[in-house]
Amino acid sequence: MSISDYLGIAGILIGAILSYYFYRKSIRIKEPVWSIRSYNLVQGLSSKLSGVDVTYNGESVHNLTITKLMFWNAGEETLNAADIKTSDPLRITISDAIVLEASILQSNNPSTQFQIEVSKSGDAIFINFDYLNHLDGAVIQIIHTGISSAHLSVQGAIKGVKAISKYMNKRMNRTSKVRFFNKTFLLKRSTILLTTAVIVFLCAVIEFLPTKSFNPLRPVEFKDWLFLVFGGLFLIDAFYYFLKALNLLGSKFPENLDKYAEE
Repeated sequence: MSISDYLGIAGILIGAILSYYFYRKSIRIKEPVWSIRSYNLVQGLSSKLSGVDVTYNGESVHNLTITKLMFWNAGEETLNAADIKTSDPLRITISDAIVLEASILQSNNPSTQFQIEVSKSGDAIFINFDYLNHLDGAVIQIIHTGISSAHLSVQGAIKGVKAISKYMNKRMNRTSKVRFFNKTFLLKRSTILLTTAVIVFLCAVIEFLPTKSFNPLRPVEFKDWLFLVFGGLFLIDAFYYFLKALNLLGSKFPENLDKYAEE
């Protein structure tokens, strides 16, 4: 095989990957997503220490936890108020505990009219909004008598949506900021890395690949193939990070909701 054959195969693979990537990006769907983190303040203190009574707004509690729940539309298709007007309303449910207080800490688009309402029994928080465009959402603070996030979940039926997804990102829940990096800077760095990888790989092919097109009398040595394999792996790795950078530019994670990550 000649250099043109290898370059042709590489071009086909890269083209196929890019085609699939941009096809996936072009699909417009409604994608409601939620993420949650909690801070337990009191756990069974009243029962462990006699004479100690923990109260919240005059009500005695054995456990007290502050939870932050972020809800947003990660899809490209707009969620409208009519979409959540179903017999199974959109709500945050709590099990084996009750909600003492709930409030909206932050909304990244006030015109959405994002609102919540705590049920009289304290076992649910109903969510309402006029609409949610791509990455529109809000941060809800919930004070309850549970001990962790495990007590809460988002439930309900939304027209045109199969399921409400829970966003799992341990790194996000450990850091004090939602935005970890400058996305444009990451794309520039990954583009430089990919360009360098292409140059290294081409140098490996042109300099060391023993074909009729390139010095057929040159003996094949182990280091030649090692350099070629290294160049190929470097190219694959760089291309992978380049695609990740492109994906982050169209991130499904909302901005301007930094109160979610505040301690």
